[in-house]
Amino acid sequence: MKDKRVRYRTESPEETVGLGVTLGRLLQAGDLIILAGALGCGKTWFTKGIALVWAFLPMRW
Repeated sequence: MKDKRVRYRTESPEETVGLGVTLGRLLQAGDLIILAGALGCGKTWFTKGIALVWAFLPMRW
């Protein structure tokens, strides 16, 4: 297994969703994403972006 860590900084919820969408387009079945961070740091917004690509969530906020 390849251990690859990346770090990105976004400045708004919309930018964070956009980053999730970008990553979501690159993901393949079986990929594993681990999110860690303090309460309110954007993990849910990022996950919403991924979910939009995979059609798990309507585009509403």
